[in-house]
Amino acid sequence: MFRKHENCTYHKKSVLVAENTKSIVAKKKKKKKTESVINQVNAQRRLDIEKNGKRLIPIIQTIRFCGRQQIAVRGHREGGRIGLEEPEKNDGHFRSLLRYRANSGDNDLKDQLMNSGGRNMYTSSFIQNELINTFGHLIQSQILRNVRKSIFYSVLADETTVISQIEQFSLCVRYVEEQSDKIRDFLTFVPVYEVTGAGLANTVLETLLILGLDLKKMRGQGYDGAATMRGKFRGVQASIKEKLPLALYTHCSSYSLNLCLSDASNIPSIRNCMGVIKEVCRFFHMSAKRTEINDI
Repeated sequence: MFRKHENCTYHKKSVLVAENTKSIVAKKKKKKKTESVINQVNAQRRLDIEKNGKRLIPIIQTIRFCGRQQIAVRGHREGGRIGLEEPEKNDGHFRSLLRYRANSGDNDLKDQLMNSGGRNMYTSSFIQNELINTFGHLIQSQILRNVRKSIFYSVLADETTVISQIEQFSLCVRYVEEQSDKIRDFLTFVPVYEVTGAGLANTVLETLLILGLDLKKMRGQGYDGAATMRGKFRGVQASIKEKLPLALYTHCSSYSLNLCLSDASNIPSIRNCMGVIKEVCRFFHMSAKRTEINDI
């Protein structure tokens, strides 16, 4: 039985893979660069991985550029193969930037746009969304590492309904960054399914736990003046403070300023003053000569 097993194809292949694995482990101990077993067995697979990696680089760089410059990636209509000729209608920043790169000397990208199959283009909206989500996860991971390094942090949250009729929290953490001594940062959007004070409080705490933050370090919480958020007994701040007594509630300063401006505009003298200021600004901006004199 042993001799029969020894001559089987799957046994010989397993022995080969085992020997390769042993050689890789030995080389790793010596800190030498090695490849995975599957890439050693299948050379064509390794070449495909390298080729696909080169294809993705300009696409990743283009999406990163759009994100850093706050440029919308897609337009109203976008689909199909990206040609090297300018289309009759604008097909979006992402496709235009790739076309520009291909026509400006990026031969690898040019070859991909001209010759690759439909499933190997890596320019679909699905791939774009995956790359954008990956960038988001990387940025969020860096923020979380910085928060974990800080001694304390506070939380800001506001619940709203977006245009797609989904209720969500915009969740921010306020902490002092060690290197720059700046206070930061937006953290994430969280879908909300229960809009009671206790339900929103649980959403905040569970989200922080999922992200790996220590709740014991929370020293503050800030929300708007809605009863659900600031309620003394059943509000979000009360529910969180019951579990974390050191997390003091503060009415959001920006929201308070907004309320003050809104109420102040109802006072006739202030409303008239703001109207005069607007008219003065409009007077200068309506004329290039007056604007130039104003700048001087």
